[in-house]
Amino acid sequence: MRQKRYFGGIMNESAPGLYSLPHAVFLRRLAGATRGTSLDARLGRGAYLIGVVQSTADAYHTHDVGLLFPALFAYAHYLEDEMCLEEALDVLETLERVGGDKYRAEDRVAARLRVARVLRKLTRFDEAERMYAEAEALAAGIGDTHSRLLSRIGHAEAVRGRGNLGDAESSLHLILREVAALADRPRRSHTSGARSNCTMTSCPARAPSATSAGCC
Repeated sequence: MRQKRYFGGIMNESAPGLYSLPHAVFLRRLAGATRGTSLDARLGRGAYLIGVVQSTADAYHTHDVGLLFPALFAYAHYLEDEMCLEEALDVLETLERVGGDKYRAEDRVAARLRVARVLRKLTRFDEAERMYAEAEALAAGIGDTHSRLLSRIGHAEAVRGRGNLGDAESSLHLILREVAALADRPRRSHTSGARSNCTMTSCPARAPSATSAGCC
């Protein structure tokens, strides 16, 4: 099987532009389909492909390649659900080639998580773990705790897929402890704030000074 590299760290193919989309035969056939009324629009794959074609046209006319992301990402999700994993990976690779760093940081994180999951389902665990690591680093860089934790969970699942149940279980326990600590943080903050408000309201109504600030 031909190995490809994805998202900078695992991909080195040059970007061919907006028109190098996957499944070109389908795209050309569906390009003139009427929105929501043709037989193709009532078919699962056809509906997604019509969306890709329309998004491509919008991206071309507005010079905004980011408009392609939702349609291609949704199509990849559909293919993954249908267990067309190699095709889903092809679409996700195309997503990166046509947009790359032009997408929002949140979208780049989501794309890497999806690529990692598809690779994991294909039992390509080395590549999956690298993609999860990239997703975690990107998520941490934008303060996206949810995606960072998802990346770690996915990585643990890849480790479990290798048959290393002990390490996978240890990783998941660490993640659960971090989640519990994050959930407890707002409660601690609320309790601290309530105590502070109580103390302030019991103080005399006078301006604080260097000597009186802590008297209450």
